[in-house]
Amino acid sequence: MAQAATHQLDELQRAAVDHGDGPLEVIAGPGAGKTLILVERAARLYERGTPLTGMILVTFTTRAAGEMRERLQVRLGMDVDGRTLRNVSTIHALAYRILRAVKKKTGQPGWRVADENEAYDVLRQAMAETGIPRELYTPAELARQIEAIRGLPEDVRVPADESVLALYGRYRQILAKARKWDLGELVPAALEALRKDEVLASLFRRLCLHLMVDEWQDVSLLEYEFLKELLDGDNIFVVGSPAQSIYGWRRAHYDALAERFRRDFPHAGTIVLQRNYRSTRQIVEAATSLVPDGYSEARMEPEKGDGPPVEVHIAYDPDSEADLAAQLLERYHEEEGLSYQHTAVLFREWRQSPAIERGLTARGIPYTLADRFTFYERPEVREILSYLILARAMRHSRPAEEDDSGALEAVINVPPRGIGPNSLHRLRAGQPYLTWTLFFAGMVRPELRDQVRQSCLELFELLATLSRQVDDVPPERMVQEVVERTGYRTWLEEDFGAGRSVYAVEALQKEAASHGSTAGFLRAMRATMRARLDTRPGDRGVTLSSIHGAKGLEWPLVIVVGLYEGSLPHVMARNGGATKDPPDERRLAYVALSRAAEHLHLTAPRHVEANGSLVAVPPSRYLGELPQSTGVLAAPVP
Repeated sequence: MAQAATHQLDELQRAAVDHGDGPLEVIAGPGAGKTLILVERAARLYERGTPLTGMILVTFTTRAAGEMRERLQVRLGMDVDGRTLRNVSTIHALAYRILRAVKKKTGQPGWRVADENEAYDVLRQAMAETGIPRELYTPAELARQIEAIRGLPEDVRVPADESVLALYGRYRQILAKARKWDLGELVPAALEALRKDEVLASLFRRLCLHLMVDEWQDVSLLEYEFLKELLDGDNIFVVGSPAQSIYGWRRAHYDALAERFRRDFPHAGTIVLQRNYRSTRQIVEAATSLVPDGYSEARMEPEKGDGPPVEVHIAYDPDSEADLAAQLLERYHEEEGLSYQHTAVLFREWRQSPAIERGLTARGIPYTLADRFTFYERPEVREILSYLILARAMRHSRPAEEDDSGALEAVINVPPRGIGPNSLHRLRAGQPYLTWTLFFAGMVRPELRDQVRQSCLELFELLATLSRQVDDVPPERMVQEVVERTGYRTWLEEDFGAGRSVYAVEALQKEAASHGSTAGFLRAMRATMRARLDTRPGDRGVTLSSIHGAKGLEWPLVIVVGLYEGSLPHVMARNGGATKDPPDERRLAYVALSRAAEHLHLTAPRHVEANGSLVAVPPSRYLGELPQSTGVLAAPVP
């Protein structure tokens, strides 16, 4: 196995893999084989006598960690139990293991990570208990300040406002009482635990004879301090690409990280890999043309040779752009036999996703969202449709259809009206779900709290009001009625809506406008949602992803949409002037284009929606910078 793998490595890759003890930084751009290098190095260390339990390999995502574990077992030619490979993980998973060990040692088992909704509820509670008015700070602003407090090492941390510190202290107390951490707390809490408990630190250092770090450029200073605390010696091997540093918003700044690394390990070596084994010459040159100055390692040599030109398409608006992307995908699938699962559509922001989803759905093209709900699976869609279903059921004096049996439960406390899980359990009265009969009884049952009875009555009156309109006004107007009368939009805008998005609501209203009646709209949505549930498990379809979420991935065909000024580069990144050229946005564009292996299409709309009307937007400056030898302006797809 080792000899076979050797033939897959070029000279510099082999030098990285065969590096002995001591620190080494490997600069590896897109397609340079960084995963191959990390897996091969781990295998070589094992074959030379280092146990798998004596090396730690951390990467950025759960998906990447799973791929590393699978590839390592294939490389070794043997199956390895999950416990042995636990050290191949994300940084957060490693921190979680350490904290679980701490709680087990102190007789406090059962701790877990709070999900996003739980953490947000605790933040609101802490705001109320510490007396911070919403006029002074919004929850979003406080969440950012909390990350600023704990997201940097103490020696570079900016002092926080006293009221925010008090809030953060109370926030941690509430979570701790419930035996929970939030995700952002894992790394700083694990670092604190290691520094306080030398016995615990020594135990984990025995697992870290060699430390290997993937996606090095995305590691924050705090995460670096945590990883260094695990290291007993200087056997640290890091692989990254400074030109792909795109997580500055989570305090991952490569220049500061590199400075700290060189200070701690002044004798560290460096190997730069500049051969791209993934993409054609046209794609490599197009991507490289966008890289900011100062990243010489990004000037890579393509090993594949020539391929088809990079194509640029201009559409009228995002809906036309989505249809254009769908036509391209359909053409490659039908004419060239390219499986949908080998294709991807990438965008700058998730709010651009619904238009793409509608375009694919209209042509029956299967798709999956990277680490997200699809539009048709989003809670906003389910909840607003449930209001419409219940309104029609009340209008026609019948129960909701069998498929809609969960409609009452979907809206009983959305937006929040004081009916939590305990009250819902009592309302059900032992039944598997809430029925109309149980709901009506909830308005008068004496054993229920006054607030629960009153909330049931108010929901009944609201549904009755909606029922009088549901068959008489256009479906898009009914969606608006639900959003306004329930206070749903206010909840989303002022209170985050527990992770929900106003963009999904607007997209649903747009979808409703394409139907003649609310009844027809509901039938069509049910059919679409059932069709998605019936998709074969192995058929993932086209991947829809933000550019950030696509980091480290690749596909034979990639379509990058929404390439206009204000989206990429983003209006917030420009920070005050169209002439400013933010380097982080250029790095993001570089990441986007370099995901493609064989075919790359770039699209831009001429108009986008703003404040309810279409406004003209110029195409991204990056489109005008593509070398003529790599790209062509394509005619609209017929």
